[in-house]
Amino acid sequence: MGIYDFVVGVVTGIVLACLVYVIQTSRAPAIRATYDGRVAESTVRRHLVQRRYLHEAGRQIYVAKLAGYLFFGSIVSVETKVRALIDDEEFKKCPIRYFIIDLSHVDGLDFSAAGAFKTMQRLLRRRKIEMLLSGVTLSDDVGKGLTRAGILDEEAADQKNPPPKVFENLNKALEYCENALLTAFIQRTKSLTQPEQSKSMGRYSISSKVHLFQLAYAL
Repeated sequence: MGIYDFVVGVVTGIVLACLVYVIQTSRAPAIRATYDGRVAESTVRRHLVQRRYLHEAGRQIYVAKLAGYLFFGSIVSVETKVRALIDDEEFKKCPIRYFIIDLSHVDGLDFSAAGAFKTMQRLLRRRKIEMLLSGVTLSDDVGKGLTRAGILDEEAADQKNPPPKVFENLNKALEYCENALLTAFIQRTKSLTQPEQSKSMGRYSISSKVHLFQLAYAL
């Protein structure tokens, strides 16, 4: 202010304050916690056999809980995490099928952060991983930001790259993934037991079919 002008000093102070805010905010990690389906389970009551299977297959579910305000400085860490998960060596060690991003504690996001979700969706689709969003609705600020970026627009999406499914809370997202895993498990079980049933049609009662179902799981 003393060297140039009062207005110039005020503007310089505002610019420096914005830079300090961006640097401090970008240092705080956007990902506050990560879990897999063996730790994060839904509250749905299931049969013991189904629960045992879901505990083993839960590694195919990956949950990332985000927090704070998402912008171009903080969303980079999330995108870096996605790229690390789909890396060839890492994916062979721990292949995942569902990637849940929990936005319950996200205060808001800018347009660049919303666009990064579209990039992550495209990266995950290359590995045939389904991305799901929890803790968000279309009527809140985060949902409106994602809608404006075209991520949740079903009309603009195609069949090969559909928009991510949105759930009000994490429990419903986990329930969806678990139901999908159980559906695949039942279909696999039927395919294994169908040849045996076709050879001895009519000899097995309903209780025998249940026994085959449990036997296929044990195998």
